[in-house]
Amino acid sequence: MENRKQKYTRRSFLKTGALLSTSVAASTVAGKPIINTEATASKQKVKYRPSRKNRYPWWVKSVDKMTTETDDSITVRPGPNVVLVSIFTELETVLEQQLTGIDYAIKNIKNNVPGSSLKDFALHYAAGSFFREGIGWIGMAYGQNMLVESASINIHPPQELGVPPWTGSPEEASDMLEAAGIQLGSAQVAFTKVNPLWLPDFVKFEKKAKKVIQKTELDTELGATFNKYVRKKPLRDEIPKIKADIDKLKEKILNHPELLEIIVPDSYKYVVVGSVPRPYDLTIRAGSELGATGDRVGYEGKFLARQRMINFIKGLGYDAISIPSYNPIPWAVASGLGEMGRQNRLVSPTD
Repeated sequence: MENRKQKYTRRSFLKTGALLSTSVAASTVAGKPIINTEATASKQKVKYRPSRKNRYPWWVKSVDKMTTETDDSITVRPGPNVVLVSIFTELETVLEQQLTGIDYAIKNIKNNVPGSSLKDFALHYAAGSFFREGIGWIGMAYGQNMLVESASINIHPPQELGVPPWTGSPEEASDMLEAAGIQLGSAQVAFTKVNPLWLPDFVKFEKKAKKVIQKTELDTELGATFNKYVRKKPLRDEIPKIKADIDKLKEKILNHPELLEIIVPDSYKYVVVGSVPRPYDLTIRAGSELGATGDRVGYEGKFLARQRMINFIKGLGYDAISIPSYNPIPWAVASGLGEMGRQNRLVSPTD
C-alpha cells in the first residue's frame, strides 16, 4: 500500500483559529441593502432570508404555523416574576432558604457527594461568571435554581465556609483543569511554566509577596477616560478634553513610574493556556466588517473562557490571575499547542 504524507496547505492552516489572536481587521463593506427602504410594503414583499433545501430537520412540518394545538380562549397572561414577588412578600422565608442552601452545600462538599463536591461547585461557580438570572438587592442571586445559585456564589473562596481547598497530584490537577477549561469555553488547554522574560519589565516577582499587588490598572484608567466622552455628541468637540485627561494620566505615570509595577508572589510558577476558536467563515474575510466580526467573537470568547478558568481555580481554594502579558503566542508555543507561524501567529494542523 502506498504511503502518503499528509500535506497541510496554507488554507488548512488558516482554517484553524489563531490562539487568542491579537490582529484587528476593520473596514467597511459595500453591497446591496437586504431590504429596499424606498419601496412600500404594498409594492414589495420583503424576503428576510433565502429558502434553503434541508434547512430544517425532517420532523419540522411547518414554520409558519405551530403544529401544537392551542386554545387562546382559555389562555391567561402571566403575572410578575414569582421569585421577585416572593422577595418582596416573603423576605424572611427567602433568606432562610438561601442560608439553608448554603448549609446543604457545605455538607455535600465535606461528604464529597458525587455531583456536589468542591470541584463541581467550583465549576458551577465559574460557569456563572458573567450571567445569573438576577442579583437581588440582598446581595444574593435569585432565580429558578435559587438554593444552588446562592451556594455557588458564596462558595468562593471555600476557606470562608470552613471547607478545605481541593488537593490532588499534579497529574490530577492538570486533567481536571483541562476538562474544566474545555467545558468553560476553551477548545484546547495546555500548561507551561512562567518565563519572566516574556513579561513586561514592570512585572516583578517577590518571595515575600502574599498576593498580587497592582497599584494602577492603566488599561482600566484609559478606558474610563474615553468612556466619559464617547457618548457625547459631537465627539470631535470633546477631543481637547480627552487629550487633557490623557496628558494628566501620562504625567502621573512619568513622574511616578512605580505606579505601573505589578508585584507577583514568587509562588506563581505555572501558566494555564487555552485556545479559543473564531468563526472560520468570518475570519477569512479579514479586511472587512465581516472579518472584524470574527475577530471580535474570538476576542470576546477568549475573555469569557479566561475569566471562567480564573474563577474555577479560585473556587478550588487557590488564586489565579490573568497573566500580565500582551502576547499569548510564546506561552502557547511553550505549552505545545502549536508552532510559531511566519506572521507571528500560532499555527496548528488541528481540524
